[in-house]
Amino acid sequence: MKAYFNNDWIEDTLEISLKDRALQFGDGLFETMIVKNGKTRFLNDHLKRLREGAYAIGLDFDHLSLSERHLTEIIEELLRQNNTPDQARVKLQLWRKAANASGYSPRNTGANLLVTAYPHTAFDYKVRSKVALSSKVSLVASTTSRFKTMSALPYVIASAECLQRGMDDLVLTDHRGFMSECISSNLFWVLDETLFTPSLSTGCIEGIMRGQVLKKCLELGIEVFEVEKSPGILTSADAVFSVNAAGFYLIQALQKQSYVTKHLVVNQLIESIQAV
Repeated sequence: MKAYFNNDWIEDTLEISLKDRALQFGDGLFETMIVKNGKTRFLNDHLKRLREGAYAIGLDFDHLSLSERHLTEIIEELLRQNNTPDQARVKLQLWRKAANASGYSPRNTGANLLVTAYPHTAFDYKVRSKVALSSKVSLVASTTSRFKTMSALPYVIASAECLQRGMDDLVLTDHRGFMSECISSNLFWVLDETLFTPSLSTGCIEGIMRGQVLKKCLELGIEVFEVEKSPGILTSADAVFSVNAAGFYLIQALQKQSYVTKHLVVNQLIESIQAV
């Protein structure tokens, strides 16, 4: 498999220093993007979040000269070299370069950039019939919690729990018991034609598709609120779903509660966003 690494093309193997900051501390960020019909969806939004995340952890993003046009060229060439179809999943990884120093203290603002691509089958939505609350993971809001960081251990633990319990997904709560997000997607629910989603104060990631849903709600006249709510509120919900860059996940059952998977508000959002 070909990949793009720091202005060079590599194949199958990436050689890194034992002092590499991603290896030692997870000192970096990533973005996962979807290529649909040859076009990288919401590329500018992903690039904006990556830039803001880099600034937040003290990386010199500007020296990369990673414009939307430049990144588009990299992705197009990456797909061509890998004979990847028009439907693909592209991952950008950005992490601090190693320095001749030990310990946590970052002595370098320079960043490594790795871009990889894998085949992906595009979809508008999927139904998840078995979802539960995580009993092992609690999230905490911080200056970096809204970004996708390489320090993703809570999501790894939650994924292992999900697998062990035979679930399709888990809802994660914050340290106060408020709902935050699903393992790899942002959570939403509908109550009396009004849409709700956990606030960023619960430690959830500021997802790209989450932003699209909020934007489309304004355009479609759908009332939406970012809230801090305990899981019990979902007993009154009409529909529950989650979203990430890949699409919508309609939740059919959460704990012992069942929900409709066809709802006017949700259908409007799916049709509006997938047309972008």
